[in-house]
Amino acid sequence: MSFLKLVVAFNREFYNELSIPDANRILRNGWFDKNGLSQTSKLGMQSWGIPTWTCHTGSLLSMIEGSVCKKCYAKHGNYTYPDVRNCLDQRFVAWQEQEHWLEAITFLIRTTEPSKNFRWFDSGDLQDQYMLLQIIKVAKELPKFKFWLPTHEKHIVQETVEQGYEIPENLKIWLSADMIDGEPPLELAKKLSSYPNVKRPIGTAVVLTEKEFNAYKGFKCPSSKQGNKCLDCTMCTDSNIDIMPYKKK
Repeated sequence: MSFLKLVVAFNREFYNELSIPDANRILRNGWFDKNGLSQTSKLGMQSWGIPTWTCHTGSLLSMIEGSVCKKCYAKHGNYTYPDVRNCLDQRFVAWQEQEHWLEAITFLIRTTEPSKNFRWFDSGDLQDQYMLLQIIKVAKELPKFKFWLPTHEKHIVQETVEQGYEIPENLKIWLSADMIDGEPPLELAKKLSSYPNVKRPIGTAVVLTEKEFNAYKGFKCPSSKQGNKCLDCTMCTDSNIDIMPYKKK
């Protein structure tokens, strides 16, 4: 079946003339004299997110008891502060406007993230295939950085891979299980990872109750034993494991 392949344009001349205040204005961060990306207490790296109300699959899951989105962390804690909510809203508007969003986000990550690790979506999720293609473009523009992207929008990833778009080696995608203690989408992840255009195996993520988490025999997220912090663990960006279990809070 034929399809029209999307092209993600990158204005190199505009990118080379950017400054941090310029990039923050474009991204509607509101912090014109300093870095406007998210810095969560857990990660030890920066991230970019959008409001949870924009989640397609997540909004449906939030109405289902026992789903991982029913009590989404991005609807509680610091995320409830008006300034934080407004910031996420403005970031979503900036992405919708597409006024050099790609160049600005690439520039800001390159110039303000010393760890060279970056997470997409501490809040929110992929909106469509074009957003994923832009994220892929950021990774290709910054080959010395390592990115990770958890998502419930499995169909977007599947469509992108099956249409032949490259998933670069420095972008780790995790397909999330929908239910707590649920089966991770392992078969789909392995199928997509077998495509030659996928340079980094796609993994799966699952949230487990304490009993199931303790019983799990493979590698599991150590943050629950580290004060809910990643510290020096970089498995979300570095690993090629099939399943990443997280302990339910």
